[in-house]
Amino acid sequence: MSQQPQPPATTTSAADSAPAAAPDAHYHMPPINPGQTMGIMGILLAFLGLGPIGLVLSIIATGQSSRANTSTALGIFGIVLNAVASLVALFFAFVIVVFVL
Repeated sequence: MSQQPQPPATTTSAADSAPAAAPDAHYHMPPINPGQTMGIMGILLAFLGLGPIGLVLSIIATGQSSRANTSTALGIFGIVLNAVASLVALFFAFVIVVFVL
């Protein structure tokens, strides 16, 4: 009994014959928010006692973010926080001037 030579075994599947998709085919870059850094700076300035400067930076950040059609949450939060901080500072300055001096 002699054995007949067998053809080499090749395995092909549908996955092997289909072209491979790029690994980032469905990945989209998130939009760049130009007002994000300035909004964070405005929020930090509220805690450093520089409310009016932080208010201006937060207003600018909100404008930049809205022009870029991205989230304006940091700018709006900075506006509210700095407005409250400025009002509290003015209230304490008024109390000190009227009652202490």
